[in-house]
Parts: sequence; C-alpha cells; structure tokens
Amino acid sequence: MFRSERTGYVIRGNVLKSKAKATKGNGETVQGWTAFVAWLGFAGFRVHDLRATAATNMLAAGVPPHVVRDILGHEDIKVTNGYARPHDDAFTRAVESLAAYSQRGGV
Repeated sequence: MFRSERTGYVIRGNVLKSKAKATKGNGETVQGWTAFVAWLGFAGFRVHDLRATAATNMLAAGVPPHVVRDILGHEDIKVTNGYARPHDDAFTRAVESLAAYSQRGGV
C-alpha cells in the first residue's frame, strides 16, 4: 500500500488516506483509510499511529533519540519523546544493564 508500484520506494502520495485500497478475496474493493483499516480488523487506527509505532520501535531498538527526531522531522526532541511508548523489554534491559553495571563495581 505504501510503496510505489513503479519505483518500489515509499512515497508520500501512497500514504495518503485516500490511496488506501484493497481487493477482498471475493473481488470486492475496499477503498479509503477508514474502510481499509476496519477490514484489516483495526477500526479506529490512524495514519498518525504509524509514526508513534515507528518512533517507539526505533527508540526501543537503540536508535539514538536525536536520530529519530531527525527522521520524524521534529525540531524539538521533546516532541519526539512524546511519541515514545515504553516496551516491557526496554524496562527489562534497563534493569539488566543496571545490575551488570553494579556487578562491575559501579555505584
């Protein structure tokens, strides 16, 4: 849905809500963002939610916040931090890192 059929690149025009389109197994076409995400089982899902998910996953993967900020096009890191949602595994890694640091003779 997001990649250009011609180039294979993700282009802004393909992310527009009006471009969301799919053909069901019975040949019926689903057109428009609201109908498309409802058909997928995600009624109420917004395009904006994709940004939050991307930011959260990049931060959880260890991408530095300033890089995520630049990718999202934010001027202020506080805006980027607003997209971050904590993952349970991030909390676990933080505790494990603190334990390892303590065992090395840290504070």
